[in-house]
Amino acid sequence: MKKKWIFSGLLALCLCLALLPCAYADEYITLGSFTAGSDLECPIASVPEGAELTAENLPDGLQVEVRTNEVGSALYLVGRPMTAGSFTFTISGTETLVCTIDISAATPSVGVSDPVSCWVGDSAALSVFASTPDAGTLSYQWYLENGLDTQPLPGETGSTLQPDTSVPGSWNYVCEVTNNNNGDLRVSLSDLITLTVREVQVSSVSIETMPNKLDYAVGESFDHTGMTLRVTYDNGTQEVISSGYEIEVDPFDLAGTHTVKVSYGGRGWSFYVNVQKKEAVVSGIGVLTLPNKREYLLGENLQTAGLSIRVYTDDGEHYDVSTDLDCSPTVMSTEGEQIITVRYQEKTCTFKVTVKNDKVVTGISVLTLPATRSYTVGDYLDTSGLSVQLNSNKGAEVLTGGYTVSPKVLATPGTQEVTVRYEKYTAKFTVTVKAKEAITPTPRPTPTPTPTPSQSPLPGAVSSSPGPDVSASPDPNASARPVPTPTRRNTGVSAVVKIFFAVAVLALAGLAGYIWYLRKQGFDGEEYAPAESAAEAPAVYGEPVEPEQPAEPRVPPIHTVWRPEEAAPPAAPVTPVQPAQHAQTEPPAQHAQPETPTHPAEPSWHAESIEPLDPIEPLEPIQPQTPPEGHKPE
Repeated sequence: MKKKWIFSGLLALCLCLALLPCAYADEYITLGSFTAGSDLECPIASVPEGAELTAENLPDGLQVEVRTNEVGSALYLVGRPMTAGSFTFTISGTETLVCTIDISAATPSVGVSDPVSCWVGDSAALSVFASTPDAGTLSYQWYLENGLDTQPLPGETGSTLQPDTSVPGSWNYVCEVTNNNNGDLRVSLSDLITLTVREVQVSSVSIETMPNKLDYAVGESFDHTGMTLRVTYDNGTQEVISSGYEIEVDPFDLAGTHTVKVSYGGRGWSFYVNVQKKEAVVSGIGVLTLPNKREYLLGENLQTAGLSIRVYTDDGEHYDVSTDLDCSPTVMSTEGEQIITVRYQEKTCTFKVTVKNDKVVTGISVLTLPATRSYTVGDYLDTSGLSVQLNSNKGAEVLTGGYTVSPKVLATPGTQEVTVRYEKYTAKFTVTVKAKEAITPTPRPTPTPTPTPSQSPLPGAVSSSPGPDVSASPDPNASARPVPTPTRRNTGVSAVVKIFFAVAVLALAGLAGYIWYLRKQGFDGEEYAPAESAAEAPAVYGEPVEPEQPAEPRVPPIHTVWRPEEAAPPAAPVTPVQPAQHAQTEPPAQHAQPETPTHPAEPSWHAESIEPLDPIEPLEPIQPQTPPEGHKPE
């Protein structure tokens, strides 16, 4: 009981609190009902001029303003409400006003698309265009109107309808548009939209693809498998059909050409097939002639040139076939005799071939490229890393040698092809050859010659021309003049030829030097001439000779020896002008004068007698010796 009293007291307190604003309000005003989305201008009450007012809980889109004219000042509610509902708000100032206003949802406006006409099966679209000025949400529902009966279309709740066009006829559609603004609903119906569906007619048909079978035997039936028709309609559309057409054809009782008629939609097309006498059935086959090639190596392919078979039919006839024969195996894989099977229309026959296991080279190929594949013109080819593979009917193997590579010297800038040759087989790869860069000339200073006093001649030097000597004297003020530095050019001559030419020049120079040396030593080709008698010739270069045992000491005779005369003292040499790059900053007098190379003068010979020497003691036999190269006895 106590709880009931407490609950009743709380309800009374809440009621009092709810009525409290009204109890203290000076005036309670009902403003009326208005439509959301429309402009509103509603007078509320008169107020003193200059009064300060405060409005609370105004609906969205509305505001309170004071307007003054000759009569006085009045309070207005103005704006455009967007939300539907019943609203209460208060205006405080010199007095408190409690105002109520009802705002209803706006009725949507609806427009429709034009009537639509289409062919059966075509797509069509019907549309409505609805709008509402307030903040409500629009929804749609389409109906099909059939006389006095209107049927809703399930699931068609959008602004656009795609009706069914499979049935020809004329149909009317209407759309119901609902505006839902804060639970307040307003409904509008669109005008009728008419849809006309017309049935298309076939204007022509033609064969798109012919049937798979066009040749028949007497007694067989027509088979339309694979045949399709292209159908053209009066609306300009086309389609390809593979069924639904009608076929008219006479029975294939007689051999010859038969007509097949095809029709669809009242339009037709015709074509022809061939009917032949029934073919005989193959009863067996046999090899008529063997192929031309009947000996093979392992791995070779079968060659059927020259092979023919004879075909026997069930009617006692036969015919020969030599093309399009199915033979197996096609690769020789069994050493010795191998059986080859020939098939023709499910019948088989065989023949034998001989297969040998000999190695036959089919070619070579580059297995790995050289490590170096970029060169400069004139470089030798480096084959390090190159490996070559030999291919044969027995497989592949890597060659360890026996092949050659050309060219050896790379002389063509750009991409140069290198050929690997092994017997009659070749393989190729390419390398990159860059052109040599030109050497830029370096300027050198040009020496300035100055006359100097002649120097005393050096002993043994020969002057090339009379007159005072002229030697190079460095000139510190001499200007440098660029001296062109020779630029290397590729003359196209092989490097091997260049080396051979250099060796030949060096050999000729050495030979000339050796001849000059012999002439300088006085060799005239007679040093090794034999003595007049065996007794006078020393036994040095020959068989061992026992010296004679003289009874008394033998005095050697006086010999005459021809010796060259001493050459006259050479004249003072002419000092060559030294290049400026070797000039020194010291005075010229402190430098030694270089000797000018001279050629040996032709010696003159004179006779000179040699006094007899003491008696010569007998010597031990001397073993024959071979004179060393370049030796000259005195």
